[in-house]
Amino acid sequence: MTLSVSILYVASGKAYKVIPQGFINGALVYIDRSYTFNNLTSGSSGATYIQTANNDKTRTEPNFLSFDVNQEVIVGIAYDTRATFLPAWLSGWTNTGKLIGTTDVDRKLYTRNFPAGTITLGGNMASPAAGAQSNYNVIIVKKGATFPTNLIPNETQGLQEIYAYPNPAVSPDFPTLHAKASPQPAMAASSSRGLSFSRSSSLLVPH
Repeated sequence: MTLSVSILYVASGKAYKVIPQGFINGALVYIDRSYTFNNLTSGSSGATYIQTANNDKTRTEPNFLSFDVNQEVIVGIAYDTRATFLPAWLSGWTNTGKLIGTTDVDRKLYTRNFPAGTITLGGNMASPAAGAQSNYNVIIVKKGATFPTNLIPNETQGLQEIYAYPNPAVSPDFPTLHAKASPQPAMAASSSRGLSFSRSSSLLVPH
């Protein structure tokens, strides 16, 4: 069955667009900016996505965007990597640890399974969100399909990255390292405590 996505409601009134099978390198990220997706690997060919508006990046409604799907799907939210806290409506979504590349800023990919019917998402800066400077993107694939995501930089291969809701950048349970500190001592020190070091998050996290 062909996946069908229909937008029902956008709180800002802006004309969001469904782009069927259009989530590919070079595709426009927003309806109101010239940023494009890039560095995507070959996941599901031509996943469907919703072109949102970056001018909606400060919206705080808990019910901001609603759309219908005609079958079981996996919805992906590509959320600004600069965020320090996530909106409450993303609680319960899975952090894949993968990135979506754009010419604006990379986004972390959060996913969730949904049955056929209406799906409602909150605003980009719904409480307690903080730090995000660009609006999120919505990618939709059929159940069982995979998402095209960023190629992983060589320096982060084999390193573990964990983020906990609602704060994807800093966990109060673990110390934060200075960004300019040499990673080698941190790696050596962590091995004796059963910890691993993630350069991309500058955190010590447990296995």
